[in-house]
Amino acid sequence: MNEHGTLVTLLNNYQVAGPAAERRLSRGVLVRALASSRDLGHVREQLEELDATRFMGFTLLALHPLDGAAAFGWDGERLDEVAAEALELPMLVSSSHREVQRVRSLRTELLQQRAGEAGGIGPDLLADFHRSHVPEPSVYSVCMHREGVQTVSSTRVRVDAERVAMSYSAGPPCRTPFGEPLELPRAR
Repeated sequence: MNEHGTLVTLLNNYQVAGPAAERRLSRGVLVRALASSRDLGHVREQLEELDATRFMGFTLLALHPLDGAAAFGWDGERLDEVAAEALELPMLVSSSHREVQRVRSLRTELLQQRAGEAGGIGPDLLADFHRSHVPEPSVYSVCMHREGVQTVSSTRVRVDAERVAMSYSAGPPCRTPFGEPLELPRAR
């Protein structure tokens, strides 16, 4: 997230094979490379200049308060912009579990159910949703716990006309509080 209100986040695509370990770069490099983007057009320009063959599979989501959302998928062979209707917003799911489609379906159903009960999606609903262990603390729950693997962090972002703010929780959201938000004034 930056002073322009541009937010870039990356979800791992564990189902895609990647380059050999000695050639591989961390996918976090992508977020850092795009961190100064003014808008979605700038994100697109910078992505075109990257050598994606150095990364494991991913979906990269970019949001901007005036431009909307754009997502880009790297499948190990091609880096393509994902059509907006295929994004399944307001939620994208990453999972290393072999039943990733089932994980995605269950989590999406849970969010839709909660949004219907609450009359929409707001910050409190999202916070509760990300702490959720429905149907139980497992690979299927949003706050995921399974042997050797768990949700390791959570980030909250707020953008308004005057500022951008980000809070981080360095642990599972079910038991780790968020730190004080870091704020930047919005660029004019």
